[in-house]
Amino acid sequence: MASPQVQAVRRWIMTGSVAAITVVGTIYGAGLKTDQEVKRVCFQCLCSPLCLSASLSVEFFAPWMPKIPTDSIQERKRYQEAPPEEVIAQLQIARDNLVLKKTEMERKIAGFHEKKRLKELEALKLQQDRHQQQQQQQQQDQKQQPR
Repeated sequence: MASPQVQAVRRWIMTGSVAAITVVGTIYGAGLKTDQEVKRVCFQCLCSPLCLSASLSVEFFAPWMPKIPTDSIQERKRYQEAPPEEVIAQLQIARDNLVLKKTEMERKIAGFHEKKRLKELEALKLQQDRHQQQQQQQQQDQKQQPR
C-alpha cells in the first residue's frame, strides 16, 4: 500500500489533470459554439423571407456562407472585417427571426394559461357541485331522522 504522501501526490495530479481537461474543453467548446453561431446567423439570413423582400442576393451573404470544408479562422476574419451596414442588416434579420419565435412562444404560453384557468374553473365548479350535493344529503338525512 502506498504511503500517505504518495496518495496525496496522486490526488493532486488527478485534481490538476481534471481541471486542465475541463479548462481546455471549455475553451475549445466556446470556439466551436462561436463558429456555429456565425454560420447559423448567416444561414438564417439566407433562409429568411426578409432577405428576398430587401432584394439582397446570395452574393451579399457569400462571404459568410458555410463551406465544405470550412476554414473557420478565415470565415471569422471575413465576418469581423465586414462593413457595419452588412453586419447590421444581418443582425436585424436575425432579430426579426427571434421576434417571430418570441411571439409564437408568447402565444403558446397564453394558450397554456387559458387552458389552466379553464381547468381551475372546472375544478371549482365540480367542488361547488359536490358541496351542494353534500348539503342536500344532510338536509334529507335530517328530514328522515325521527324527532
